[in-house]
Amino acid sequence: MVKNKNQKRKAALAMKNSIEALRFQTLWRLKKLGLIDEFHEENQDDNNILRQAVAEITEINELGLTLDLLSLKRMIDGIKQYLLLEPVEGKGDLQTSIVAFALGITKQEVVTENNVWSSWYLLKNKKILSLYYPSQQRNRVVDWVRNNGYNTSTYLGQPIVRLEHLYIMIKNAR
Repeated sequence: MVKNKNQKRKAALAMKNSIEALRFQTLWRLKKLGLIDEFHEENQDDNNILRQAVAEITEINELGLTLDLLSLKRMIDGIKQYLLLEPVEGKGDLQTSIVAFALGITKQEVVTENNVWSSWYLLKNKKILSLYYPSQQRNRVVDWVRNNGYNTSTYLGQPIVRLEHLYIMIKNAR
């Protein structure tokens, strides 16, 4: 019984740490990009980007997607580091997420307080989210993902990365 209690405690602590990691990485990157500053962090009402980021982080935590998003960030960072490739700008389902943008999962040319950001409830209901890579390089990306321990399969001929709650389809950008 004591062993079971310790395992639950460790699992709860690990989840709390991952939530804090997601929050810290998101807000730190937004500060680094100059989209929020120390003053705005104190007064959330003054900055739409900060308010949206905090709301998205809350939604992500409620839906249990924290570990999925951190795992996706790790995957994208690995692809950037080893293959020198980034997802295509302006394409994919995660383009409407300020958290995905802040974590470096997606790129956007211009980010302002007037951007429209979508809900993670809608993204999760979509089941399979798309991520686009250049057509000539997509197969290299898929091979790297498979060789680095990510759970992959195919759906309608398209490669999919299976995370705990999300499925990410890696598509060709044309």
